[in-house]
Amino acid sequence: MAESQSEWTRCPDHFRWQADAQGRVSVMASASPGPSVLGLGWTLVLANGRALQADGARARLTAGEEGSLIVSVPVGVEGLEVEAVWTFDSDAATCRATIRNEGSAAFGLKELTLETLPGRNGLELPGERGRWYVYKMGFNVSARSGAVPLQTSEDVFFLRWPPYRWLPGSLRRMIFNEGTRFSRRPGNFQSEWFSMLTSPDGAISLLLGFTGVARTFGHVYVDGGSGRMAATAALDGVPLGPGGTRAIDPIRIAVGPGTEDILQGYAKALAAEHPPRINPARIWCSWYSGFYDRVSETALLANLDMLRDIDAPIDCFQLDDGYQSAIGDWLVTNDRFPGGLEPLAKRIAAAGYRPGIWTAPFSVSPRSRLYHEHPDWVVRDGGGRPVKAGFVMGRFGPRFYYGLDTSREDVLAHVEQLYATLRAMGWGLFKIDFLTSACVAGHRQDPSLTRAQAYRRGLDAVRRGIGEDALLLSGIGPILANVGQMDIQRLGPDTCFGSPSWQTMLQRTDRDRMSPGLVNNTSGSLARSFTNDVLWSGDGDAILQQDVPVNEARFLASVALLLGSTATVGHDFRRGPFDFGGVEDLAGIRGPGRVLDRAGRNFSRHFVIDASWRGRDVRFYAILNPSNRLARVQPRVDALPGGVACDALDYWEQRPLRLDPEVELELPARSVLLAVIG
Repeated sequence: MAESQSEWTRCPDHFRWQADAQGRVSVMASASPGPSVLGLGWTLVLANGRALQADGARARLTAGEEGSLIVSVPVGVEGLEVEAVWTFDSDAATCRATIRNEGSAAFGLKELTLETLPGRNGLELPGERGRWYVYKMGFNVSARSGAVPLQTSEDVFFLRWPPYRWLPGSLRRMIFNEGTRFSRRPGNFQSEWFSMLTSPDGAISLLLGFTGVARTFGHVYVDGGSGRMAATAALDGVPLGPGGTRAIDPIRIAVGPGTEDILQGYAKALAAEHPPRINPARIWCSWYSGFYDRVSETALLANLDMLRDIDAPIDCFQLDDGYQSAIGDWLVTNDRFPGGLEPLAKRIAAAGYRPGIWTAPFSVSPRSRLYHEHPDWVVRDGGGRPVKAGFVMGRFGPRFYYGLDTSREDVLAHVEQLYATLRAMGWGLFKIDFLTSACVAGHRQDPSLTRAQAYRRGLDAVRRGIGEDALLLSGIGPILANVGQMDIQRLGPDTCFGSPSWQTMLQRTDRDRMSPGLVNNTSGSLARSFTNDVLWSGDGDAILQQDVPVNEARFLASVALLLGSTATVGHDFRRGPFDFGGVEDLAGIRGPGRVLDRAGRNFSRHFVIDASWRGRDVRFYAILNPSNRLARVQPRVDALPGGVACDALDYWEQRPLRLDPEVELELPARSVLLAVIG
């Protein structure tokens, strides 16, 4: 290793990285004018709330292996130090940081933050700062993600009423991360895992985020008013004794053109840290077929028999919520399923489908047999009471549950055995839901584990139980924390609950982006489309036709099938046939797609995906009109080959089409124009 130096500089393709003598790091775009984040340094907060600042006077800068640079900075005076190893590629600098305790005392650790110098303007954005766009990532599929102008306030991502702090604790814990807030101060944003800033014209972006998910949950902060940018790793009070170390997940700072390459580069960095499982499926699901939690064995088997008799592009037949006697007692069926689970799995397999089943592995009802036999297995609050981790909605109201303590070896053994038993019965697709129950804050048996580590231990137990050849599909859960475990990942909220709805009155008036509905579902798929076929097979949730107008059904299918490579169908065949014609042709398209107006829209209107289709290379170009009125839209230049007018095929109407960037097209309300170019 080389001797310590007072300053280092690196200049990859799109940015310049610099560390000064105090160990503070700056990243500046190579192109001018471009965004810069300046004076990044460390702050360590102990479990008692004491904040320790980096001591720049004692910083050490040394050269590491393969071009890496090591910045070591003491924090406080107790022998604590942060060692950060920086590596570089053409688009990004990546930091792997470790806290070292070289003193004689033990400490509890609350959080470690890499942030711009307090009180200084460490975020430089050329032009009018408020016109830049900030991307906010939600914790859960039901927590809104997307980009808005930096001059707006963060509470546009939440309900108009009530305030976030008034939500019932069970609802907050089910959907949001510990420490979530929705600031009403313009320009003050908090994002999960990463955030991205994009110039007003969409030409250049700056991204700061965690590219690992196994060690800690992380927040990224952007404050346009003070010019602050920060990445905080939540350490949840874990102890660090003398001579001990604690690593956080890697942090990536990327600068480059546009939005899609930056986002997909971030996803690829996550995939490099946690090798992904990408295994698409074509699924029939009982929940969205109108049965919800009142499904019966009779109705399920009737649909199985009818589906078997038609030539449908379905390979998995999935039983959803409603068969179990209680949440947590997954092997005991209720009286609507008198035959039990194993004969049902065999019946589905005999019909030619992979049997699929819904469970919530880390959730346990206070009424369940499991809880009564093992009340010590759940996460508890400071007063010793079980933490209400969330609820599952049903026809007769919410069903509340607690969260299992996945730091316990006996809990992990139970989870593994449960899923090994289901696998032995013949179930091969496992939709696991309400996973945030393993992430709630509270007292666990093993205090050395962060919430993120406890969660990943739970997922590991599920995977050991089902084996490598079975498929895992995630519903509600900490979305990016699933990388490397999920074969299939839901991208947005549920398509529907009860009668399908485009957007309810409450969703329109109260800015509700959490609850089921076609607008909420498709906006979620658009916002997280960059993950599809990079981190997992994306699932746009169920496509519907029953009780849905044709224009809305086509809108939903276009988004779900092109921005996610898994196709899910909700349909009760006893009520009539499903038109698989247009659906089957799109179901094999692989991504990720590219959203062209990600910055600048509350609901993106344009996306493209290049694919092989009917034996030739084509580009699918979707123009969306989610509004309730007719829209006149000009095709985007960046969607058309060479940026010039071209001929295309209107996919849904099967008629010729001319796309000219200077000629407006009319789109009816709640509709999609899906053009095939080439």
